Amino acid sequence: MTFDPNIPNAAQSPGLFPPQNATNFTRLKTIINVDHVFNDTAQSTDGVHKQMTMIARALATPADLPTGTQSLAYSWIDSLGRTQLRFYNGITDAQLTPPEELYPIRIVGSASLNPNQTAVAYANPGFRWAGTGWSIAQGTNIFRYYNLLRSGANDLHEIDNNSNGISRPTLEFSGNDVLIRNQDSSTRVCVWSLIINRIV
Repeated sequence: MTFDPNIPNAAQSPGLFPPQNATNFTRLKTIINVDHVFNDTAQSTDGVHKQMTMIARALATPADLPTGTQSLAYSWIDSLGRTQLRFYNGITDAQLTPPEELYPIRIVGSASLNPNQTAVAYANPGFRWAGTGWSIAQGTNIFRYYNLLRSGANDLHEIDNNSNGISRPTLEFSGNDVLIRNQDSSTRVCVWSLIINRIV
């Protein structure tokens, strides 16, 4: 059986109604339960989204919004055949994904490093980028500040630094990865902060 919105009807015998009714409600629960919480008894999570599954729209920009609504989010296939997420507020249509192509990327982290030991601060993302980076001895104002470039040959230039008896940690490239190195003679927690901008 399939869902029948005309069940029950005025002429429907109560004896014939239950089988179709059970089918209807089973179908509704199956459909709703894919993306939403469907509790059999009332709970605070009734109807809450578990996910939002989308089918890509044929048109990139919606012509208008449904009556009584102010915005919509939808998926769309870009020129490279990738599904992307977009948001339309009735005036502006904006692409939201992939973030590494649209917005600066913030990378922060820390690692306890023995003298001269390194840790990967930013693994090769597979695209060209330009950015800035800080390498800091945790809990101090001991730092190095860099311009970084991964485009063709990788390049890194120190712009500024500060020291107070502790050797400053450094940033360096190893292949296309950015590493942080503890230059001090003692084990230090080394902190990195990078802003990466994808370039074409």
